[in-house]
Amino acid sequence: MSWIFNVVWILSQFLSTTLVTQASTILASSALKPQPPTLQFKYCDPDGDGKIELNLEQISQEALNYYGLDPNDSEAILICNSDGSYVKLNNPSQEPTLEYICQVVGPLTDIAVNDVGDVFVNTFLSIYKMDATDCSYSSVFPVIYGEVLNSLSFDTGGNMYFGFADHSKVYRYDADGLTDPYVWHDFGQGNAGGDFVMVDGKLYISWDDGSFNRLYEVTVDANYNYVSHIDKMELPEGTYGLASEFGSLYGVTIDWLYRIRLDTHTFESVIYNTFGNGDWYGAAGLHEGMIFNAALFSSSSDANNNTNPLPPLWTNTQSGQQTIYVRIENETTGEYVIHPVIITVNNTPQLTQPENLMQCSDDEVNTFDLQLVEDELLQNVTESVVVSYHELPEHADSGTDPLPVLFEMDVSQKTIFVRVKNRNNDCYAVTNFQLIVKSSPELAPLVTNRTERSLSQCYITPSGRGYFMLDEMYQQIVMDGNSNYILKYYSSLSDAQNGYNRIPKLFYSDEGSVYEIFVAVTNDDGCTSISNFFLDGNCVKYTLDLGSINFPNFFTPNGDGIHDFWNIYGVSEKLQKETIVTIYDRFGKKIFGFKPYNIIGWDGTYNGRPMPSSDYWFEVATPIGARFTGHFSLRR
Repeated sequence: MSWIFNVVWILSQFLSTTLVTQASTILASSALKPQPPTLQFKYCDPDGDGKIELNLEQISQEALNYYGLDPNDSEAILICNSDGSYVKLNNPSQEPTLEYICQVVGPLTDIAVNDVGDVFVNTFLSIYKMDATDCSYSSVFPVIYGEVLNSLSFDTGGNMYFGFADHSKVYRYDADGLTDPYVWHDFGQGNAGGDFVMVDGKLYISWDDGSFNRLYEVTVDANYNYVSHIDKMELPEGTYGLASEFGSLYGVTIDWLYRIRLDTHTFESVIYNTFGNGDWYGAAGLHEGMIFNAALFSSSSDANNNTNPLPPLWTNTQSGQQTIYVRIENETTGEYVIHPVIITVNNTPQLTQPENLMQCSDDEVNTFDLQLVEDELLQNVTESVVVSYHELPEHADSGTDPLPVLFEMDVSQKTIFVRVKNRNNDCYAVTNFQLIVKSSPELAPLVTNRTERSLSQCYITPSGRGYFMLDEMYQQIVMDGNSNYILKYYSSLSDAQNGYNRIPKLFYSDEGSVYEIFVAVTNDDGCTSISNFFLDGNCVKYTLDLGSINFPNFFTPNGDGIHDFWNIYGVSEKLQKETIVTIYDRFGKKIFGFKPYNIIGWDGTYNGRPMPSSDYWFEVATPIGARFTGHFSLRR
């Protein structure tokens, strides 16, 4: 099945049309004027392989608008004026410009073009055929079917339609001219407000219902006879004419030409009447009576032979740049032209999503170096690019209002949009990342000596060595009440700042030494603050810690120098001096009492006599009122 599609204008949302100086190749229709520069389309490929699926219906429509069948007679709309002249609006879909054509008689109430390009105009009373070469005109026939002739058009079969402002009938004059004009359809109420033009096989009429201008969509049969109609939408007030050109429908008021979007029921302004030729009364597409087909091909030979047309959705087969060919054909005359169309697909920079930038700060204003994301962001980018940062996504898309790379902000979190554009073309990619400011833990300030902040509680190991539990400083260090922070300890400020040479939470001290401990406190957000405190090794001498008291389970007082005495161990000097140990036999009789500091221990005698091997009990009483008991064995 041949894919030759009637072109329906679809407003391009992302095509970038560029004119280059390469001449077009004409393979048919020899009586044509010099060719315009080749039409070129540029795209950006998001996945970086240089290929992209293209909507060829859009491309063929733009090619049709640009080239037309006659390269120097592309899309245009004729507008008739109240002063009896008519003008030509060139390139209505791109960059419209107005050109004065002819002065006829006035006022002209409408203008029309038939299927072979003949131009007709009418006054309130008559219809005339124009000769554009010398602006002469001849009467077609006087109109006797109404009093106020205000509408004139042709269908794509060459049949003429006209209507009046004083009744609801629409008349038709057949292309063969064999019969007089006749009533094509009587709408029963209202009157013609403007033209009757063909778009995609439907006839569209601007109809005045007495209150508003309505757009009627009329279904016709193969011979253009009326079948039915629907009220499509309300038109802007004072719409006196319609025009169709290469599949687009336009409306005209006395001072405004606009495009009618049939799919969205909206209107797009094209141009305003500021040209001094009176009010605009009617309009016609230069090619509205003609049917053009446009098809695209991968080679000029296929285009010339009208074989192997490309499908409506097509992916380019050559990365980077590829030339395809458009064949534009007049369905009525069979005349056609072929032009090259250059497709250029550039790669979009392939970005890596960067990590957010975070700072730990309690300042009101914080400065971020936005360029810190670029190593990660650009790690897969091979092209030369320009990077810019923006506060809004629309600014990133347009490349406007870039931010300084050293960016100050006074909020705790902000989204930054980064645009990366290829230096060699217009392709760019946009992503975003967050700037985040987190609060650091609130700690007690640094101190300079042990009298300001120190850990006074220390402990004794069973072997008599002193140590501190550093986490016991948590409440003195952390000031914001959070109990879930992570504390790490260091022996110098620089180590704490850099996380080097961490010391354990169980810190062993030497008697007589003073230690300064730096603590790095980290919250769940990874923010760290640093404080400090002191340790006094002399604490070991004065502690009353009972938790580390140790005593032997037995002793052997036989004079061999091994286990000859029984005593308690793992206590401080203060505890040794002030604690009383009392020993009892198993019947509860007191055998001996002593202070651990004063003697080596009990030698196993009672009043100088050796006691027998047996189990004995002891009681330890401290000066702070703490007591505990236990038992041990004497072995002979």
